[in-house]
Formats: sequence, structure tokens, C-alpha cells
Amino acid sequence: MVGWVVSGVAFWWTAFLLARGAFPKRSYDFCNRAVSAAHAAAAVSLACLSVADWSRPLSPLAAASSPPQMKALAVTLSYMVYDAACCYLNDDVRVDNTVHHLVSIVGIAAGLAYRRILFAVIFSVARMGFGPYLTYVTVTADNPILIKAMATGLQLVSAYWFLRILRMVRHKLGKKRPAPKVAGD
Repeated sequence: MVGWVVSGVAFWWTAFLLARGAFPKRSYDFCNRAVSAAHAAAAVSLACLSVADWSRPLSPLAAASSPPQMKALAVTLSYMVYDAACCYLNDDVRVDNTVHHLVSIVGIAAGLAYRRILFAVIFSVARMGFGPYLTYVTVTADNPILIKAMATGLQLVSAYWFLRILRMVRHKLGKKRPAPKVAGD
């Protein structure tokens, strides 16, 4: 997976440089957003392709990630590394942006490395601990309505996945408990 991440970072940088060459009169931010849109399309496509059974897309519950799922995570991790560096090079270093990138990078890397409960913990703390604050900052700032809607939508999706993770943790921890004894046994 390290190879996927390294080559992915190189790919995103190349895409950015191609965008800068194709749109020389456009801003740095515009070209970065073009790469961001390409990443969004690639991430959704890879995530859809990684689902083995669409009748039960979340099954088996709490299973280790499949190789296609690992590749989808590696592509997203490589994008997050690229985007963090891009923000730094564009002097766009803000607390909320830095926390977003660091939490995403650490969370996805942990998901790739451990494939299990640590990812759930990091996701939960990041998205449900820091996420509402970052959503509040985004919604109350002077941002376009589309950015506010996307931040709110992301938080709602995070809440949904947080509930799914809680269900997975309950299922995982519930399997380790001994069965209750029935009276008369």
C-alpha cells in the first residue's frame, strides 16, 4: 500500500501541474479545486467498485478491509498528503485546515495499517469531536452557500457513519461476551 500512496501523491501533483499548464490564467486555488474534483470522482468510483455485494454493502460487519477497499483508502490518503502540501505551499495554513488534514491522514493511515478498531476510534474522535466545531466555523463564516451546504452534508454523513461504527463496535464487543446462563442449566 505504501507504493500506492507514494505513486498517488506523484499522480496528484502531476495532475495539478497539468491543470496549471492547461489553465495558465486561472488561479492556484482553481487548479487545486480541479484536482480536488478529480479526486472526489476517483474516490467515489473506487469506493463503489470496492463493494463486493451491493445487496449488503456493509457486510460482513467489522471485517478487515478488502484489497480494493485498501486501494481506495490509499488513493484518498495520497490525495490528503498532496492537498496538505498544496495548502502549505499556497500559504493557506489555518488551524481548521491543518486539523482536517492531520486527522484525515492519521485516520486513513491507521485504517490502512490496522484495519480494525483503531480506525473507528480515530474516525469517531475526529469527525464527531472536531467535526461539529469545524462545521460550525465553516457555516458561520462568510462562505458561499454551496460550501456551507457541503460542510453540513459532510457532518451529516459523518454522523451516519459514526452510528454505523457504534453498531460495529457493539457487535464486535458483544461477540466476546460469554452467553448468559439460562436458569435450570
